[in-house]
Amino acid sequence: MTCYLPNGTARYWQPCSSDTSDPLSNVCCALDRTIPAGGNGSLGLTNDECLPNGVCMNRAVVGGRTDRTYWRNACTDKEWTPGKCFDICSDGDNANWFTEITPCEGDGTSKTWCCGKSTACCKEGSSLKKYTIDAVFGRGSASTVSSSTATTISISNSSSASPGPSTTPVGNEKHDTESLKLGVGLGVGFGVLVLMLVAAIVWLRFFKKRKREDDNDRMLEMSEDAIYEAEGGEQRAELPEDKPAWGYRFEMEGMPAQELA
Repeated sequence: MTCYLPNGTARYWQPCSSDTSDPLSNVCCALDRTIPAGGNGSLGLTNDECLPNGVCMNRAVVGGRTDRTYWRNACTDKEWTPGKCFDICSDGDNANWFTEITPCEGDGTSKTWCCGKSTACCKEGSSLKKYTIDAVFGRGSASTVSSSTATTISISNSSSASPGPSTTPVGNEKHDTESLKLGVGLGVGFGVLVLMLVAAIVWLRFFKKRKREDDNDRMLEMSEDAIYEAEGGEQRAELPEDKPAWGYRFEMEGMPAQELA
């Protein structure tokens, strides 16, 4: 029996059951590889194992450690009729290939799952899709839940069943929330920029004022020093070069010699 990806492309995987009355007969996993499940992963890809909930689990021993990965693979229904396939993580680009899925509870029996190799959708308040599946494929429903959308997909083994997906529109609530977050972010960023600009202007004015005061103080000191030197200095006069340094000599007018009596 041929298996198909969500986009209708045929793949070479095999159904999990040959019993057409078993819902798992619609689920396809990689079951024809040469290395058995749980084998040496360094030698190549190991076989998948079909879990009761419709998940394809791959086990491989690498470096002495057993690694487990989980996958949403293919379906025997080319149209992926709602209710017949293990239809999680099959929208958008995920429709073009097999998609790894990650359990929120840590193992293959988990009730809630995230798309990809991450548990980000498991966090409270996450806007990422989180899928809830039943413990046994085909006996319950799989639902996707996020902060703004809830989709329930009925999974049945009856080919006549055609309950379409019941959806709550993603719509404006998510868009408005994202717009509000963007607006708040821009507002805060602009406010911080304005505060930085005001602080820069205030600092520049203070710097210029302080510089003017320092310049005025220096000018005042220079002026006072000049005045004190002029007042405290002595005017010194040098003698003419043709005069002796020790002073002038005066001679008395000559008197006629007189003889003592």
